[in-house]
Amino acid sequence: MTLQARKVVRVDVYKGLSHVGELVRTAHGATFIYAPQYLSHAHSPTAGIAFSMPVRPEPYEVVGANL
Repeated sequence: MTLQARKVVRVDVYKGLSHVGELVRTAHGATFIYAPQYLSHAHSPTAGIAFSMPVRPEPYEVVGANL
């Protein structure tokens, strides 16, 4: 089975074994949002998936970089 990346619209994102959120392709780029259950117990500054994406309830949006 061959994965066709351009056809993927939504993927779950994990950090280790923890489900941390989802990445969704949009018409203009992509959006990442942390999962509510992860937000409720991720209190460390290093809990985010990247230093530039600390844990927060608002989605992160990227415009133009749509694989």
